[in-house]
Amino acid sequence: MSDERVAPEPGKRLFEQLFEGKSVEAIAASASEGIEAVMRNVERLLGDIDYLVAGRRAASASFLLATADEEGAKIFILIDACRLDPIRHASVLKGVCKAFYDHRVKYAYNAIRRYPPAFNGVATAWRFWTKRWWPESPDPESGEPAMPHDTYFHREMPLYVDWDYYGKRWILPDNTMDPMRFAGGTEPSRLDTLRADLKQMKGATAGGLLSPSALLCVNEAWRNTYVNESTTPATLEKVQQQLIADLVARIGAPDETARRSPLLARPLYHFTTLTAERD
Repeated sequence: MSDERVAPEPGKRLFEQLFEGKSVEAIAASASEGIEAVMRNVERLLGDIDYLVAGRRAASASFLLATADEEGAKIFILIDACRLDPIRHASVLKGVCKAFYDHRVKYAYNAIRRYPPAFNGVATAWRFWTKRWWPESPDPESGEPAMPHDTYFHREMPLYVDWDYYGKRWILPDNTMDPMRFAGGTEPSRLDTLRADLKQMKGATAGGLLSPSALLCVNEAWRNTYVNESTTPATLEKVQQQLIADLVARIGAPDETARRSPLLARPLYHFTTLTAERD
């Protein structure tokens, strides 16, 4: 248990209160409640973003958009937690709980879901999307500076004054920055994508697919199949087909609705344990 005399680690405390010693039924109920809370918060943040964009406050809106996007990733983290056997995979669940508070890991959850790599490229994609720092090019002629993780440009840069070590100048949030985040051209903007995600979540909720009963179906389908970088597409397909059949039979969801639900996203829990490689 946590020592209350020292500052608690959020991920450790989340594991202790939601997963340690809990039944799969209790975990499914907590996860379902958490998913509903996340959805409500994303909707609240979208309203704030619309207000700021209308007022031409793009910098603050950019920060809230990054925050709302990360909140959405928590839904997939909670679904991942429901896939695991809470006793056999307790150590992995600890990594999942830590991911709940990690900006880079939540960014990777969204990126891999939206830009799915080949089945044998998930580990490489995970390392790419979670890499903390990209060193500058060894070729001085390239002009490529060292770069921080993308979350810096989506979260810190729109909110804080900072010193630009490459340009040797102070930089401050700019309300003209990256308007394509809010109004896409030929492709959906990041805001459009988040709205579409929320719409999908609401549809799944309306169909009972994010209920405790549905999350119990997720656990029953996946708990004996641990997914890592070596898991074949055939194995994933087999479990997903069983899950779809269970959701149709037990939740009453139409087959097509079940296939489009967030419950069919690729499990990523294994990669939350790769902390050393993230840095």
